[in-house]
Amino acid sequence: MPFLDEPEHPAEGRYVHRHTKEWSATIGGADAFVFVMPMYNGGFSAPLKNAIDFHHQEWRDKPVGLISYSAGTSGGAPAVEMIRPVLGRVGLRPAERSLSVPGISGRIGPDLLFRPTPTLLADAGAVLSAVAAQLAAPQPASA
Repeated sequence: MPFLDEPEHPAEGRYVHRHTKEWSATIGGADAFVFVMPMYNGGFSAPLKNAIDFHHQEWRDKPVGLISYSAGTSGGAPAVEMIRPVLGRVGLRPAERSLSVPGISGRIGPDLLFRPTPTLLADAGAVLSAVAAQLAAPQPASA
C-alpha cells in the first residue's frame, strides 16, 4: 500500500481509493488478527504502521496477537512494547501473551521455511489461545 493517501482522516471511513476499500473489507471481515513482525532498529516497521493507520473503525474491539522476531537476543520484544499503544489508539485489543523469537536467521532452513523449536511452537499456540479467549469473552458495551 502507498503511504496514507486518502483525502480524509481514516476515522471518517470515507475512502476514495480502491486499495483502501479492499484493505477495509479485509480488516472489517476479520474477527481477530495475529501480527508477525520483524524488529527494525528497536521498533516495528513503517509499512506495518502504515497498514494500521490506513483505517480506524475496522480495527475497533478486535483482538490481536503479537509475534515478533529479530536476529538478536531480544526476539523483537521492544517492537511489541512499542506497538501496543498504537494498537490501543485504534481500538485493537492486544492479547496479554506475546511471543518474541530471537536469532531468526538460525531458525530459517535452506528451503527458507521457519524451523521452530517445540518451545516456540508451544508459545505460538499460547498466543493463539489468548486471542481465541478474547474472542470468546464478552465485549464491553459500545459508547
